[in-house]
Amino acid sequence: MRLMTLTLFLAISATAIASEYTFESWSNSGNRCVLQFSSVPDVNWDGKSKLPLSIEDVREIFNDWTKRALASNEQAHVTGYDLSSVVADGIAQNYWVFKIRYTVFSNNEPSETFNRKVAIDLSGRVIEAKCGI
Repeated sequence: MRLMTLTLFLAISATAIASEYTFESWSNSGNRCVLQFSSVPDVNWDGKSKLPLSIEDVREIFNDWTKRALASNEQAHVTGYDLSSVVADGIAQNYWVFKIRYTVFSNNEPSETFNRKVAIDLSGRVIEAKCGI
């Protein structure tokens, strides 16, 4: 029974790891950070038609997300929006995302992790950076 439980746990863990598709990685204070899809995106852009999200939509999604993600004494200041075609490990097709670079101030002072980034896929889902993995 114990062996079967361990086998099941390992299979579930391997499936969970395999379902994350990294499209950007960097080093931050000695930690590896990544942006990754948790599943294959269901909305993409052909590069010709109208984008599924406008920059105004992206700003609103980001602002709503910061209200939930940051501490009450923190403020985010966007330093750049980039529309990027990304290639994720394990996915054959490129997908478009908005990458957002921002700085964070805590009580009007630069926070310990001052420079940050997130991505927003074209369905409006915020993709947070995972660090220390």
